[in-house]
Amino acid sequence: MRIGLLTTEFIPGWGGIASYCKNLCKAISNDVDLHVITNSNPGNGDITKHASAETDFPNVTIHNLSTSNGVFLSDIRYQLLAARKIPSFIKERNIDIVHSAGPLADQLLRIIGNDIPHIVTYHSTLQGQRQGISNSKVGFWDLDSSEKTTILTYPLARAYESLSLARTTNIIAVSNAVRKDLMDQYGYDKAITVIHNGIDLELFQPYKKNNSKPRVIFSGRLIATKGPQVVMKAIPHVLREHKDAVFIFAGAGDKRPYVRLAHKMDIPHDRIEFCHVDYEYMPQLYNSAHILVLPSLLESFPMSILEGMACGLPAIASDVGDVSELVKDGITGFLVPKGDHMALATKINYLIENPSLRILMSQNSRELVSDNYSAELMGKKTLDLYDRAVKN
Repeated sequence: MRIGLLTTEFIPGWGGIASYCKNLCKAISNDVDLHVITNSNPGNGDITKHASAETDFPNVTIHNLSTSNGVFLSDIRYQLLAARKIPSFIKERNIDIVHSAGPLADQLLRIIGNDIPHIVTYHSTLQGQRQGISNSKVGFWDLDSSEKTTILTYPLARAYESLSLARTTNIIAVSNAVRKDLMDQYGYDKAITVIHNGIDLELFQPYKKNNSKPRVIFSGRLIATKGPQVVMKAIPHVLREHKDAVFIFAGAGDKRPYVRLAHKMDIPHDRIEFCHVDYEYMPQLYNSAHILVLPSLLESFPMSILEGMACGLPAIASDVGDVSELVKDGITGFLVPKGDHMALATKINYLIENPSLRILMSQNSRELVSDNYSAELMGKKTLDLYDRAVKN
């Protein structure tokens, strides 16, 4: 079977969709002929193989469609080129299924339509993203550029999303929450298969911790919906109890609003670290920490929690989306109300003060992810969906 995987993010890019694609490629590349069509590397708009893009997976060919030069503009350019070039690419390569790793890869292509099975993975909806930004209560000028674009273009983009959904017949939702949003907010009544994200358990695994100082890691893009501002507001309350605690913010995005917030709250600069490392080094970063925090205002089934828990970190996270399926309160971590920085600080302090509980939660976290959320399991379920789509 030949699969065309459309994605606006791919390695060496860093983000939820890039991670999803990498894990999917590893899981299914032995069973299918996989063509990844992306815009994460420089190119001139020709669908040609990347001579410089190497992967460790068999049967995977990486093709360049568009340059990546800014979230909004690169996604629009990718969609325009996909609508123009993908139909001929499908015929030339005898592609059996087109699978879009995220809805922004192919909205225009779906509106135009094609003759072969087409599957779209939804990680979140536009309406959900807008609500998450609103719930963050972060001022417009402190928002990430992608969130500003979401706010400014929402009416048009929402209509465009609805139009493309009307031409979509097969969706993978990465969480039950996304499935519910598609049905309730958009009235979508066609096939939706929930396939939770899975990760590479060989890459993400626990190491022996050598750092005795309490280290707390936030892993995710520095956008308001992920809640870095909630973490920042919690820090002074943690430092009152644990002066040597260090907070790591790992992810892409503009750190300046959070640096200003830290300065405003008189947080010592040596208590905060900002970094953005290549995906392959994330296991070392997780293992340098003792606690993972993700106080998001919007989530579906976050990769960062899966990765951190696979590395043996207890997680403290907002009770949003399907997060409660991962963060079992009191077992693998703690759930806190979204936006509540005091609740977050209280749970961080509690875990710092109870190392035996952290060890128990660490074991529980690794076991939960290993048993239920491997890339192999995600790949098997996706292959089953491919088979059903082809037969129908």
